[in-house]
Amino acid sequence: MTYLQDLHSIKPAPTYSIDNLLSTCFRCQDEEKQQLIRRAYKFLTNNISDQNIINHSLEVALIVGSEIGLGTTSVTAAILHELPRYSEISLDDIKNNFGSEIYQILQGLYKIKNTELQFKNKDIENIELYRQVIFNMSTDLRIIYLRIAERLVTLRHFEQLNITQKNVIPIETLKIYAPIADALGSFKIKSELEQRSFKYANPDEYKRISQYIEVNKIRQWYILNKVSLPIIKALYGKGLKFTMQSRQKSIYSIYQKMIRKNVPIEQIYDIFAIRIILHSDPQLDRDSRIELEKHLCQQTFEIITSLFEIHPTRIRDWLTSPKQPSGYMAKHVTVKDPNTGKWIEIQIRGQAMNEIAEFGYAAHWKYKGVKVELEHFSQQLKQITQYLENFDQDIENILSAIEPLFRLDKIHVYTPDLDEIILNNGATVLDFAAKVHTDLVRHFGGAIINNSKTVSATYELQNGDIVKIIKTNQTLLPKKQWLNKVITSDAKKELLKLLNIKNLKQRGFELLLNIANKNDITIDYKVIKSLLTKFSITAKDELYSKIATGEIATVDIENVLSKFKKSNFFGIRLKTASKYKEIKNNFVLATCCNPTPEDKIVAVKENGQYYIHRINCKQIETLFELQESKLIPIEWQKFKVQSLLRHIQVKARYRIDYMMQLTKVLYSIPKAEIYKIEFSKDTDNHYYGSLDLLVLNESDLLTLVEKIKQIQGTLSVEIV
Repeated sequence: MTYLQDLHSIKPAPTYSIDNLLSTCFRCQDEEKQQLIRRAYKFLTNNISDQNIINHSLEVALIVGSEIGLGTTSVTAAILHELPRYSEISLDDIKNNFGSEIYQILQGLYKIKNTELQFKNKDIENIELYRQVIFNMSTDLRIIYLRIAERLVTLRHFEQLNITQKNVIPIETLKIYAPIADALGSFKIKSELEQRSFKYANPDEYKRISQYIEVNKIRQWYILNKVSLPIIKALYGKGLKFTMQSRQKSIYSIYQKMIRKNVPIEQIYDIFAIRIILHSDPQLDRDSRIELEKHLCQQTFEIITSLFEIHPTRIRDWLTSPKQPSGYMAKHVTVKDPNTGKWIEIQIRGQAMNEIAEFGYAAHWKYKGVKVELEHFSQQLKQITQYLENFDQDIENILSAIEPLFRLDKIHVYTPDLDEIILNNGATVLDFAAKVHTDLVRHFGGAIINNSKTVSATYELQNGDIVKIIKTNQTLLPKKQWLNKVITSDAKKELLKLLNIKNLKQRGFELLLNIANKNDITIDYKVIKSLLTKFSITAKDELYSKIATGEIATVDIENVLSKFKKSNFFGIRLKTASKYKEIKNNFVLATCCNPTPEDKIVAVKENGQYYIHRINCKQIETLFELQESKLIPIEWQKFKVQSLLRHIQVKARYRIDYMMQLTKVLYSIPKAEIYKIEFSKDTDNHYYGSLDLLVLNESDLLTLVEKIKQIQGTLSVEIV
């Protein structure tokens, strides 16, 4: 695994040379493109002698070409962008020497920069700054990429700024440029912009979160490695080629989540995560490569779900519905570490998907060309530009009005109580219902938008809509084509359940039967009732459906069934031979009297199941009076009888050999079976443990307790 560190602590000092720029710009590799870039560099050095300005221009070009992933035109514009400011060269001179396309990019860049300068000493949240940024984005997306690269260079050299710049730039970046980079899907750039800006804008919080991460880092990496090992083994076993990395959530993202959820950092559980990047064939065209990677991602997801318990509400599927406009594709799943019980997020994506995740919207240009993508993106910005043209409210209302629009892949809609729900653009009413509570999908009866119009289940929501879901007592009967309308994994999952509910019931029952058979347990009324009670379910069909979909984990089912588990120590012998086949494998010990092989016993048939009681059990006396015919005389057969499950709690002082001594004692009782054992150590160096044991009789149990008490260090032993 790759261990990640704080972004600004690992960023190497850039090498300022034209050769380094050309070697790292992976979309500038043919000779004609390189000649243009060299010509621009020569034009720069012929007109500017200040090495600092030359280095700055090269560093911006490096970010544009190698970190954002743009091509020759953008890199050339980056090399030339400081000439009009620090030399006699004008924008018209650049147009005459390098063409109108580069001229238009630099013209848009200067419009943004000039607007910024107007407000450096005033209110940086002024509407005019927002207008200029968005207007120029809609003209040519490369303008905003170039400005973002410039801003990143400024933050990397923050100590060189004056006081005014130090006060304004971090906040301006967090308010404007980081959200735009996020909307464009440039995750690495967005994270570094946030990380550096937050460090200077809020140094106390930055330091506090950094220290928490540092203290917990080693333990978290250890957990990630433990979880990753069985995944690595399984993926190699299937012949998959992949890269596995660790991912640390950025400090600013952690801070935002703490504020949004109003929780301390100790309750943020996805600070560290695992990322799996599946290798595909780079010779394939883009669409074929993506389709192959979708298949590989789903295969990997199924492997992981077979290895770990999955958090049912924290599965994110962007394979079928990529994020817009960035096109981000991946599958995220959260698994439980069986050793610590902690939840770990795993991100699954392919190599082409990873390129989109790293470079965002710019990655599509590799396949479709600049003009096609710019035209598409320009259409998505029309809503914002039209909105801003006539916006004249007070400054204090600007951020609340514009901020949702910056998240170009999101819409903000509201419940009737005005609780905000954030969804991907294109979300339907059913996506909203699933986000609020999946039960609203199951019992969906319609929706009312903005207290005025009733809409269908697949109505596409608009930014700002107030949505009221009508809930009925009937189960929804969806149409199959709805699956192509909804975009969230939760809504798709609920629709699939409803469309396949009959199959789900059958599948769930079969899974339950397999678990029971594996553990030599007969499914009867009492078993079903225990499962319904444990999982707070009222109907068997719902139980089977939840088992089939994985909402109820196998390990949780086995825990419930454990009290019905039969041992192979002993069995019973019937005095009435005609009943032997019927009762032989269909009995359990009654919990009201807990009979042992030393007691006289009788069997009572209830709901098809035989319960073994002591002959003097008070409950039997009542049964004799009411239904004597159902009592069957039986006796123990000393080679096969169900054993007793007993629970012991132990407290002891810590000794390095204590667990070894305890194990020797447990195995000194040959007819006692260890069913479950758990021990932990507290800060006072005390052991606290619990033992679940299967024993044949109470005397064996008491003998065992006495032996445990005699172990040096034992403080107390209690039979619960």
